[in-house]
Amino acid sequence: MTLDKPIAVVSIAGVYRTGKSYLVNKLLKTKQAGFQTGSTTQSVTKGLNMWGRPVMAEDEYGNEMLYLVIDSEGIGSCEQEIKYDIKLLMLVFLISSTVVYNSMGAID
Repeated sequence: MTLDKPIAVVSIAGVYRTGKSYLVNKLLKTKQAGFQTGSTTQSVTKGLNMWGRPVMAEDEYGNEMLYLVIDSEGIGSCEQEIKYDIKLLMLVFLISSTVVYNSMGAID
């Protein structure tokens, strides 16, 4: 695949088990399997997962762009230490053009 358009990296982050993967799947409107989701308290996403290919869409000015979509492991779970969460969240912010912070309530 030739990448002949501007590229933006869009990531989703937030507290574990708040529907990040589900939200990204809905936003992508994919007919494929999408990012894996779970129905238990156990985390499904580990680390960072990138959508298999860039998504073509228009920016706010009507210009075609390619978007790389990244789903991140939730922060604040009992499975990881706070140091891991901080490193993961900082990596998301460093590599992303836009970060969607998914929260079920007030950001704490």
